[in-house]
Amino acid sequence: MGWLTNKEGHLIDRKGKKKLDVKQMEPNGDLPLLYTYKAQRFDILDCMGDMEKDGNGKIVLRKD
Repeated sequence: MGWLTNKEGHLIDRKGKKKLDVKQMEPNGDLPLLYTYKAQRFDILDCMGDMEKDGNGKIVLRKD
């Protein structure tokens, strides 16, 4: 899947620090789905703002 794991199967970062226990992973080795506090499936589009980049590549808020 492209995740870094250690010998035990735990998800780790580049420095080898454990980030997610193997028991928390899906049976197929994928990351678990994220849910909101209201038990609804998390969607990143619900919290993204409407932004643009200027000529230097810096993010600026869009003014309508």
